[in-house]
Amino acid sequence: MTTLIIDGFDHYDNDQAPMYWPNRSDFSTWISITTAAAHTGRAGVRKTAWHASLSRLLPGGSYSELCVAFWWRWTTVANSQYVDMIGLEDDTSQQIGLEAHGLNHVLRVTRAGADISGDSTFVFDADTWYHIALRVVVDNTNGEVELRINGAVEFNLTGLDTQATANATANRIRIGQVAGTNVMPAMDWDDLVVTDGPFPGQTRVATLAPNGNGTYSDFVGSDADSTDNYALVDEEPQDDVDYVETVTVNDKDSYAVADLVGAASVVAVSHEVRMLKTDAGDRVARSFLRRGSTDYEGPDYPVTDSAKWASTVWDDDPSTSAAWTPAGVAATEIGVKLHG
Repeated sequence: MTTLIIDGFDHYDNDQAPMYWPNRSDFSTWISITTAAAHTGRAGVRKTAWHASLSRLLPGGSYSELCVAFWWRWTTVANSQYVDMIGLEDDTSQQIGLEAHGLNHVLRVTRAGADISGDSTFVFDADTWYHIALRVVVDNTNGEVELRINGAVEFNLTGLDTQATANATANRIRIGQVAGTNVMPAMDWDDLVVTDGPFPGQTRVATLAPNGNGTYSDFVGSDADSTDNYALVDEEPQDDVDYVETVTVNDKDSYAVADLVGAASVVAVSHEVRMLKTDAGDRVARSFLRRGSTDYEGPDYPVTDSAKWASTVWDDDPSTSAAWTPAGVAATEIGVKLHG
């Protein structure tokens, strides 16, 4: 299994959200990152109008098989229409969508807006969190749809036409609905995990911020020294008030992180770094994990004049090439390197 996206919506706010979700309608007005929508951690996504949505391309390109898992809550059950919860798209054309009906409290799966599953036997309650996992194979004749709710299989359909475009793939995920009547079905999302097909389980996203110094303190802080640099990059959401910086290639800064509390297992780790450059010329950075005495570096990230988030997902503990454990996460330092 390859984990494509891990997003707990905790480490950034509305101003930074377009760095992750650059395509959106009515962002901050009708759909926003808010503490009121938190299932786990600081914040989640809340939509308060029919035609509000946010979307992003999937990292790595297009996929014929995908699984989208998330926690979801409908906070206003007051309309008699189907409303999009999640869409998988080929560019901006929907292949498969998952919809909720506000009056009958049921879910259904659609292909380009047309029902292909029928209504669920599952009935949802308002103001109740549910774990939703939708696995899709995109194909004209051998398409598949499997929907699990709180771990229980609701739909397991094969031999479907799940392809609405010329391509038997999807390369974009959308939260919410891009157009429609301006009614007010309020719903929340949190703890989003997207894989290239396999179910990740009933996952939750724990956001761990730096809480101590690591092995390296090469960067200089906005406080003009290199002492306790972790305290300059530990806020949620991140901001530009304090920071660390360097002009020296191969400089590194690393930090301890808080323990992972209450987790029996770990599906994957996503290392998120927000960075920008203030001088002329090209700059390249890498994030890295340090386990024991070894640094494991991620890919090159070009650093630009405007702030951007860089994500590196580690499906396995690089020091063991096996699944992560909570103890392994606790023993890991996270860091950033000016690579060039």
